[in-house]
Amino acid sequence: MPLSFYSLEAFLDQWARGTRELHFRSHRLSATSPGGLVKELSHQQFLQTLHAAPRAPLAVLYYEPRCPGCELFLDAWKQQPQLRGRLLFAQLFAELNDIIDFDLKSKLPAVVLYPEGPHRVDRRRLYMGPPVVEMLGDFLLAAAAPKEDL
Repeated sequence: MPLSFYSLEAFLDQWARGTRELHFRSHRLSATSPGGLVKELSHQQFLQTLHAAPRAPLAVLYYEPRCPGCELFLDAWKQQPQLRGRLLFAQLFAELNDIIDFDLKSKLPAVVLYPEGPHRVDRRRLYMGPPVVEMLGDFLLAAAAPKEDL
């Protein structure tokens, strides 16, 4: 996997703090659990998920660990039980995985919805609202697949 400015900067920052590993996997936020609603993605997994035959819309939270709003968004996602099985949820650590679009670096945390079907990257939508459960739910529900489709 090629190095980018941001991934190299993150590595050098970790190296200075005593972490001697170069890695591209994202850090887990406390709301992430194996088999849960939100899946952690590495750079390669993210690209595979985007380009695989989509079964459902994909909602991605771009985040950084020092970002307090990121936990708020994950908490709002966990409170969306009606979306289980209708959306794929993922999170991507924006500092180590330099595949940010929409110039998201200045907008973190950011929720991006990639609709199902061909050209999903070109039809992506950025959630511009606050981490309010009802508002985020309305945004995601508008693109959610009917429950019986999955």
